[in-house]
Amino acid sequence: MMHIIVVGAGPAGLAAALALSQTTIQDSAPYITILELRPKVEALGGTILLTPLALRYLDALGVGSRLRKPGIPIRGIDVVSLRAGRTLGHMLPGTDALRVLRHHLVQSMVDSVTQLPKDRVTLRYGARVTDIQQMDDQGDDEGPVRVDVQFDADKSQESISCDALLECDGIHSFVRSTVVDRERKKTYPGRAIVYGYVDSDSTGQIGVTTLDEKPILRDSTMIKVSMDHS
Repeated sequence: MMHIIVVGAGPAGLAAALALSQTTIQDSAPYITILELRPKVEALGGTILLTPLALRYLDALGVGSRLRKPGIPIRGIDVVSLRAGRTLGHMLPGTDALRVLRHHLVQSMVDSVTQLPKDRVTLRYGARVTDIQQMDDQGDDEGPVRVDVQFDADKSQESISCDALLECDGIHSFVRSTVVDRERKKTYPGRAIVYGYVDSDSTGQIGVTTLDEKPILRDSTMIKVSMDHS
């Protein structure tokens, strides 16, 4: 049985694990270990717009039905200038998309993963990868990979071998900086986006309107402020 380690339990890592759990490799289902640095699912990030194609993928992974209740249906997007007080344009008219909080997406994927047989997929939190080595006994760069892990809860350490390693640990990836691109350094490009979200029951009554007095906040609204410090 092939053993695959996925580093990172965000949307990418969990989607990869769910997809791999539905496949067979060398005539058998792979065993998948997911290693996540954080101790649990946390309320990180803002909202994510799931297009119809994304929803079809999530349905195929067994996640889509979990998201439709907490999600907000999106039938189109209005782009509005708060400074000018007018509508700049419309996007995705007539689409059937869904806006969800990122941590709702992650939690729904975790729920799907934890329902899989334990002998197929294991999700381990508080797992800090400290070293990655390829055990190359034949000199052909095709040997198994050894991943050294420290578990933050009890400071225990463990070495886990696998046949394949997937890097899904985000922008601050330990895997990428250790194995893939050692020389690349982080640089700040001078741009930032500030955003947030609140619950509102009276969407048209908050007093923020366009010049023709149409309420900017309707079913759901995302207000973003971009800054360029370059």
